[in-house]
Order: sequence, then C-alpha cells, then structure tokens
Amino acid sequence: MSKPNARKWILIAVGAGLLHVILVAGAAWYGWYVLTTRHAVRALPWSASDVQEHYVDSGFPLYDYTYKMKARMPEEEFPAYVRRLGLPRLKRSVYWNAWDPGNPPWWDPSASMSNTYGYQEQMVKWEKGFVYYISWCS
Repeated sequence: MSKPNARKWILIAVGAGLLHVILVAGAAWYGWYVLTTRHAVRALPWSASDVQEHYVDSGFPLYDYTYKMKARMPEEEFPAYVRRLGLPRLKRSVYWNAWDPGNPPWWDPSASMSNTYGYQEQMVKWEKGFVYYISWCS
C-alpha cells in the first residue's frame, strides 16, 4: 500500500469514529429529552386536545432546561393522568410562573395550589379546563 493510500484510510477511519461519537451523543441527548419531557404528552388521555409545548434549554444536554405543556382535558380524567405520571399532591406553596421569564403567551396557570401535584422538578395541575405540566432542571 502506498503512503497516500494509507493516509486516505486513516482519514476515513478517524472520520467514521467522529461520526459514531456524534451519533451516539445525539441519540443519548434525544433519549433523555424523550424520557424527561414527552412522557407528559404520552400520559395524556385520548380525549385531550389543544396540546401546546414549550421547551427551552441552555444548550448543554441533560442540564438546565424548562419544559411546559398545556392541554385541554376534562377534570374527571385528571386523577388518572396524575396516577400515570406518579406524582403526589404538593404540600408546599409554589409560584407557577416563577421559573422562566420567557413564558409563551398560552402559559397562564394561576398561582393557586388547588389540584396541584408534583415531585422534585416536575409539577402538574388542572384548572379552567386545562392541564398544566412543567418540568425543569437547573
């Protein structure tokens, strides 16, 4: 094998290795995103409608994000939704709009803690015909 041919194969091998690392890192980030955010949408009942989502992150995978979801849902389906999410009733006061100054225009939950459930860095509540879900990591 001549020297130019050897260099070509080395460049191909290095390029393939870099592509592999990029693909694996991207798949890991996407998997984390799906696990930490989209489960709120997957847990919605079939009758839910008008689903709106908002996701903001710092650009670092697995760190510093805020995810918000709002969907129209009958109140009688809220307890089953909370059970699917596995969240207990909140016993502390939380201000719903405090985490992110860049709230989308449709994000309008009240500060009321009625019908609010949560654990660690996720919360859900039902009011005015809508379910509001938020998760965050900082």
